[in-house]
Amino acid sequence: MKKISQVLLLFLAVMAFGQKEAVNFETTTFKEILAKAKSENKLIFLDAYTSWCGPCKMMAKKVFTQKEVGDYYNTHFINARFDMEKGEGKDIAKKYEVYSYPTYLFLNGDGEVIHRSVGYFAPKEFIDLGETAVNPEKQYKVMKERFEKGDRNPDFLFKLAEVSAMAEPGFFPQVTEAYFKAKKTKTYSKDEAMLLVGSISKVGDQYYQKFVEDKTELSKTLTPEGYQKVDNGIKMREVMAKAFDRKTLAVNDKIYLSEAEKFLGKEKAEQSLSALKMEIAFYQKDYKKYVELALKVYKNPENFESGQLNEIAWNFFEKVDDKAGLEKALEWAKVSVKKSEEYANTDTLANLYHKLGDDKNAKIWAEKSIELGKKEDEDTSSTEKLLKSLK
Repeated sequence: MKKISQVLLLFLAVMAFGQKEAVNFETTTFKEILAKAKSENKLIFLDAYTSWCGPCKMMAKKVFTQKEVGDYYNTHFINARFDMEKGEGKDIAKKYEVYSYPTYLFLNGDGEVIHRSVGYFAPKEFIDLGETAVNPEKQYKVMKERFEKGDRNPDFLFKLAEVSAMAEPGFFPQVTEAYFKAKKTKTYSKDEAMLLVGSISKVGDQYYQKFVEDKTELSKTLTPEGYQKVDNGIKMREVMAKAFDRKTLAVNDKIYLSEAEKFLGKEKAEQSLSALKMEIAFYQKDYKKYVELALKVYKNPENFESGQLNEIAWNFFEKVDDKAGLEKALEWAKVSVKKSEEYANTDTLANLYHKLGDDKNAKIWAEKSIELGKKEDEDTSSTEKLLKSLK
């Protein structure tokens, strides 16, 4: 009996320690959470998630479990989590117009939205978000009220635009329109250039016209190559709207090529079409066609960014078994690492070496990957498992 008591005490101590290190989420109803927030005079932090959302899972595993995050959020908020596709979550999603996941709602005891944001945040950034939510001068609700009362200070408008892009996308265009009307200088900072680009919905709208009119100044900030890349991306959205059926995943080759050739040229338009069909084949699990197209699209790996090469190399690692295909993937992974050595691509390189039977190089790159992963605060458990299997 004494032995059991000691084990129980140890268990309770571990549980208490674990709770102190993690965000403590309430398990009661939304109505009860509102009442608790009102009685304790605290804001509610509500994590609006879904079971299939990747960034939601990353937040739950890598951020909500951190001691510093738990210390801050447990002190300043009543914390709650609801799956937006189940139970009360459905009503919450409808009431607060939650369409992106994860969405973070900061509410008062009356259920009013004081602040909100979306997406994955690193631990420190997530604490910064909480600090913004409790700061009356930075709360989205207060900032929006300032705007509605007529505040058109450019610095204020820029900050509001940044927040509203995540907090209320439907309101974002009003803010950006006001900002560019109030903007006094002709030059663009990088953030201003990105704000303008983010405001463009289609070729021909007022923001695209400004993008074209201010090409000289924007090219100084984005570089001429960067400006052209952005312009092509905007125009490509128009091509996709005309030539691609999102429901059936069917592509009208004739329309796609005729429209894309206008700004990409014949060769690049054909490459772009092949890349699109490659992605469709992967989605449809037609891996034979996917490999065939990938070998064509990635014929010259130096023309692609490190992240793109890592993605295609990893997909080959998972889906391809023939030696020739894996050796091509290894080539892509090497170029990816050469361009930018990171945890993800070094892990890919280690796995490819192992699959090709070269455990000596697999071990070298697995060790390097784990080292980089620790520095980047990544979960390196899968790479550690690989390394262990090589010993």
